[in-house]
Amino acid sequence: MKFRHLLAGGLLLIALFVVPPVLAQDAWVINEGTNDDVTAATIEEYWTDERMRSALPYPMHSPEGPAFDITPSGTVPNRADGEPGLSPGGLPGMEGSLSTNDSGSSERAPLDGGIDNTVSLAEPAGYTMPFPFTMYEVHKRNIRKYPYRTIGRLFFTTASGFNSSCSGSSIGGRAVLTAGHCVSDGAGNWHSNWLFRPAYRDDGTTIKSIAKWPSDVAWTYTVWHTQSNFCRDVGFLITKDHKRFGKLSEKVGWLGHAWNWDAEHQHWSQFGYPAERTRTTPEFLFDGTKMYENQASFAEWTAAWWDQQCTPEPYCFGSYMTGGCSGGPEIFRLDPTGGIYPGGGNYANGVSSTYYLSGRVAGGICSPYFDTSVHDFIVDMQDE
Repeated sequence: MKFRHLLAGGLLLIALFVVPPVLAQDAWVINEGTNDDVTAATIEEYWTDERMRSALPYPMHSPEGPAFDITPSGTVPNRADGEPGLSPGGLPGMEGSLSTNDSGSSERAPLDGGIDNTVSLAEPAGYTMPFPFTMYEVHKRNIRKYPYRTIGRLFFTTASGFNSSCSGSSIGGRAVLTAGHCVSDGAGNWHSNWLFRPAYRDDGTTIKSIAKWPSDVAWTYTVWHTQSNFCRDVGFLITKDHKRFGKLSEKVGWLGHAWNWDAEHQHWSQFGYPAERTRTTPEFLFDGTKMYENQASFAEWTAAWWDQQCTPEPYCFGSYMTGGCSGGPEIFRLDPTGGIYPGGGNYANGVSSTYYLSGRVAGGICSPYFDTSVHDFIVDMQDE
């Protein structure tokens, strides 16, 4: 295995046994995949329609939360130590335009695209349980349009040997952004046999998607891979080029990404393929066949109720999505018209990671906070 670490905006290759403890939080680890032609063909052949339909949603961690009378914290225990930034996404065929807009200042000046990122801090942030949200199925006519076409269902074989599913999104180049627990079990064991199907939809008769991109190359944070540190529950797959369509982002486009933003005053559009029937709302008969969208604002930091203390701290918002949505993107400034100009919209700003439970009632989802480290990780994955 090889490890990477971020220092002063650059990359250093370091040996496995000389990672200084102070640097371990931001070290990255890769599995030993190759993405050779034989492996890619084997993965595609393995994932028959029958196996995809029978794949179990990968379990989401669900630590018991507080009672319903929780009071929002109204503070940011672990503020990002860098300026907020936006990196635009791209439409299919725009691969050569990958670039980063590192705009943002302590005064929160307008970004280059003319969008003012000023937020009002007059009102307290957060909500008491039950957290508010609005959730609905993405219509079948929309899933092949940008930005929805960048999001898909992810199939894989777990480290323990069963077929499972998560969600993911095209983030540039050959890279798929997902949750760390969709590439590693957090105990030092890698999953395998990944197949990404963007714009996946199963009408019960036919499974459709834009195409299939296999992978056996995965990356995540070392502290997730070896310690199940949910503050770094972020993972990536590097896909094999499609024989006809080529690189993933050339065919489906890719999401932009945002980092170091004030989570307490943000609103997100969560996307994913929940496949586990919810315990509290039987009207949502999730089975992984359809893409769902959930609109919600910041509700709470995990430090208010979770005893796993780490930095940067995950944030939570209202949602009834269930297992299978793991790794799906939380999009900041969703623009269904396909806005990709600097400051325009469609920025990945998190991934579905854990349930938020209160009295054993699922009322939300929590995501790792996207800071400068995650930004640097994404940029590096875009070049793989």
